[in-house]
Amino acid sequence: ELLAAGPGVDTSLGNALYDVMLDTWQAYTDTVPTLQALRERGVRTCLLSNAGVPIRNVLDRDGITPWYDVDVLSYEVGFVKPDLRIFEAALAALGLPASDVLMVGDNAKDDGGGAHLGLRTLILPRTVGRVHGLVAVTALVDGVNAQFA
Repeated sequence: ELLAAGPGVDTSLGNALYDVMLDTWQAYTDTVPTLQALRERGVRTCLLSNAGVPIRNVLDRDGITPWYDVDVLSYEVGFVKPDLRIFEAALAALGLPASDVLMVGDNAKDDGGGAHLGLRTLILPRTVGRVHGLVAVTALVDGVNAQFA
């Protein structure tokens, strides 16, 4: 019923679309390996999403759920990126200050909103293929760890 709330939208069509919409979403193939690598390095992670629909089944299906520590979903907290309050919710969920966090996203406007709080931000534009270039995240983490070792 979430998609069928607009005027002129056939309720059965809206519900049918909603039932299959999440089936088409697929994680990038480098998502789980990157999260695993971060976990091995002791890095806490938060999944921060503007998805306006429940996505936990997709995260479970794609094997992502066991590999991040907390999630902050816009439809649950009532704020969407770039609103600072959703980034503040993510920082609170992680229990970390903005200066200790790297925000990784694929939309400069939305995901860059946390920079106003001091979040370092890496934008990896959406890709056509199934690999997103997330190896850059572990490279950054390794580089920072080597610098302070």
